[in-house]
Amino acid sequence: MKTSRTNDPIKTASLHEHHPMSSKPDPIASITPPFKAEPMTDLATTDAAALAALKVAVLLPCYNEERTIADTIAGFRRSLPSAAIYVYDNNSKDRTSEVARAHGAIVRIERRQGKGSVVRRMFADIEADVYVMADGDNTYDATCAPELIETLFNE
Repeated sequence: MKTSRTNDPIKTASLHEHHPMSSKPDPIASITPPFKAEPMTDLATTDAAALAALKVAVLLPCYNEERTIADTIAGFRRSLPSAAIYVYDNNSKDRTSEVARAHGAIVRIERRQGKGSVVRRMFADIEADVYVMADGDNTYDATCAPELIETLFNE
């Protein structure tokens, strides 16, 4: 996301300014952020390169999703063709990892059981501009992902 320096004063509320018992000036009240985010252009009205330029990571935590992971990966591959798709297998007893790898996903194993452990590991391991997280059981509509990313940058 682009940032630029701004001289626009931003007023900040301060507990010291409003508290009747406080006589100390609030040093934080005079600080303004050095950067102001500029909204991206509408991705729907620009060429597909704007979306493709973002480093998008699709994160799919999985536990025994052998029957559905192929369709989930395929859906995100169609919707976000330039995205890296990561499947984090959380000790599956079936062939989730093998099926995911065969369908082009980057497969990682998280041995600590539980979705919280998997989610912490995914965000610690992966660097991206945008993260799209869904379940590996194909319950989420992957075709909505580009619109969600556009909304993220335009609102």
